[in-house]
Amino acid sequence: MYEHADIQYPDISPVKPIFCYHGKYEQIKDPLWDMHYAIEIGVVLSGKVTRYHESKEMVLGPGGIWFCGSCEPHGYEIMETTYESLAFLIDPSFLINETKPEMETMSWLEPFQLAKSMAMPISSEEFLRIALDWREWEETADPEIMMMKTRITVKQLLLTALKKIREQKFDSDIKGIPSYNNKISEAIRIVMSSRSLLYLDELASHCGMSKNRFNDRFREMTGYSFAKFALRYRLAQAARDLIVSNEGLDQLAERWGFTDKSHFCNRFKATYQLTPLEYRNRHRSMSR
Repeated sequence: MYEHADIQYPDISPVKPIFCYHGKYEQIKDPLWDMHYAIEIGVVLSGKVTRYHESKEMVLGPGGIWFCGSCEPHGYEIMETTYESLAFLIDPSFLINETKPEMETMSWLEPFQLAKSMAMPISSEEFLRIALDWREWEETADPEIMMMKTRITVKQLLLTALKKIREQKFDSDIKGIPSYNNKISEAIRIVMSSRSLLYLDELASHCGMSKNRFNDRFREMTGYSFAKFALRYRLAQAARDLIVSNEGLDQLAERWGFTDKSHFCNRFKATYQLTPLEYRNRHRSMSR
């Protein structure tokens, strides 16, 4: 399960590749931080929020849209007492598998890469219209119809965002159709099923690639090197355990493949800008 303060996200998988969280808040909250394997796209429906993405921050109002890559630390701070948003968490392999041969220079992952180059946030009444239309369908009794509507909505948001970003002449680093998707997806599953430290040469050999080729293909699919992705995944799992358990830092460091408590604490603070204990205390106080 993905832990996000008092929100629990179900497992994302190729069988159920998208989860939508419809959030409504009636009080201002301190910043909350999260990191998960699923990529995320979200739209503000009402109110105002400050979104934090690694070293960048942006203020979004109605129609504002945000993107988070896989295992990318991010956070938010609600700025107004009445705030509502939609957030879609997506299995990256779902969007890669949806790339078709006729899409020669386009990928559904392109907006997640290009948005990082934007100096200003993307905002549009069109995003708001698409999100509000999904909300009108939210009470649909048939789960299969709702899942199809969710898939269509995600693609509408991504296509609209891609059009707006390309109009600003940002070049994409994602070209062509990745034929190595299944191998890299398998490597990601291995990372997510292991608590120990994994090595690049072992995974590259398992996938039948050289270390350099494997790392290049891994970066193209996830936006990160293998080492950085694996580290961030282990940190995300340790962050979850900090909230839901009372285990000590030595135990958590050993469980998630860090050399010792000091190594774990240094890596954790470099990623989350908080020490592990500060992170535990802040998130527990927010969920009371």
